[in-house]
Amino acid sequence: MKSRFARPSVPDYMALPTSELIRACADGEAAAWQEFIRRFNRIIAITAYRAARRWGGDALAVVDDLTQETYLKLCADDARVLREFDSLRQDAIYAFLKVVTSNVANDYFKRLRAGKRGGSRSDEPLDDAERNGSAVGPSGEVNVERAVLLKEVDACLCTVAPEHTHERCDGRRKAVVWSNERNTALAQDKVSKTAYDVRECLLLETRQRSMNRFFEGFVMLAYGASAALGQQTDIPRFDAFASSSFLSIPKLSLLEHGVNAEFGTNVRTWLAFGGDFSVFSGQSSLTLPDLAPTQLAKLASFGTLLPPGFALSIPYNGSTYTVSAGPQLTFRKWKQITVFVRPGLGAFHQTVTAKAGGPPLTNIVTALVGPSERVSDTVAFYGFGGGFDVNTCRRVAIRFATDFAHVTPFKELLSGGDNIVRFSVGPTLRWGRNIAATH
Repeated sequence: MKSRFARPSVPDYMALPTSELIRACADGEAAAWQEFIRRFNRIIAITAYRAARRWGGDALAVVDDLTQETYLKLCADDARVLREFDSLRQDAIYAFLKVVTSNVANDYFKRLRAGKRGGSRSDEPLDDAERNGSAVGPSGEVNVERAVLLKEVDACLCTVAPEHTHERCDGRRKAVVWSNERNTALAQDKVSKTAYDVRECLLLETRQRSMNRFFEGFVMLAYGASAALGQQTDIPRFDAFASSSFLSIPKLSLLEHGVNAEFGTNVRTWLAFGGDFSVFSGQSSLTLPDLAPTQLAKLASFGTLLPPGFALSIPYNGSTYTVSAGPQLTFRKWKQITVFVRPGLGAFHQTVTAKAGGPPLTNIVTALVGPSERVSDTVAFYGFGGGFDVNTCRRVAIRFATDFAHVTPFKELLSGGDNIVRFSVGPTLRWGRNIAATH
């Protein structure tokens, strides 16, 4: 018989849908806020960084302040913003948080600029302004509103936090809710990594921007060439391509180096069929946001065994093989340049070997992938690619190619699929009879 004094079960917030998690946060559940920070702190920090960069100045210096201001906005007026949020789509929360964070950042910089014009505000951090009671703008009205808001947030924090942490709630508002000493250390460690996450995002954005510019360039060339196909008069039947190549998986911050080989047959002046095979290797680290919810549930049992402030980062070596085949559309308006585009359909095989290096990582890796610390998977992928050949002579050219694809390896281990980018440069050899003479 169950005891009537049995402790009620605690919800597993890591497994809750987003809508239920938001309701729990609005009701002041400390553990729910901890999960909210784990899920959404990254998108809030990155949005704050982007908004700050649009306003100019040192964006990294104010990311933590803007992130804090966003949490204050979410907690204000008994979490009214969260209570009013309602959407049938699970991923709508991301767009919602981007809007809230952008508005907070815009308001912050407008106040900052108004203060500079009025000469009544110095360039001090948000925390210093709160302690010193300096004016935010030409009048003290904004300060009064802000003081009321912070008082409401303090009351909310002291309601959901343990009694022995009330003093910390009054002295420091960097996080929204702390449930105990260990959760406090973990949340502070999460905030301390904001600058690192933003720098990683900036690096990935730079890579993606370069790829986009490259792709836009050869699409424009392809569009110009489409008006006059078959302008080249000497087109060998076969071609083979071998190159040094790079494979990027931005979601995992993984950049692998390897080789790529292709073979094709020209059946028309504008149409070819062929295939390719590539091999890559590289290394990176696996973190908590990369893991699927089922794997996060496995790690819950390790919580009491980890030291305060522990941040999961599992280094690993990866090796990747890809094979694909299909048609290729070719545009031959210029004798010196051949532009091509192609769909991508093939197979993606990846092997990952963890480098735990001892406890507690060894125990965690064993729980995730087994004692071998090694896991492999093969999946199909789809995508598209293209590039251009610089024709040095009839039988030799230099090829520049980029391919984009979407893959979903390790579904039980990782959260969601991955977008991959392959960039290749190398020589192309051609031979066989001239098909332009017969078509």
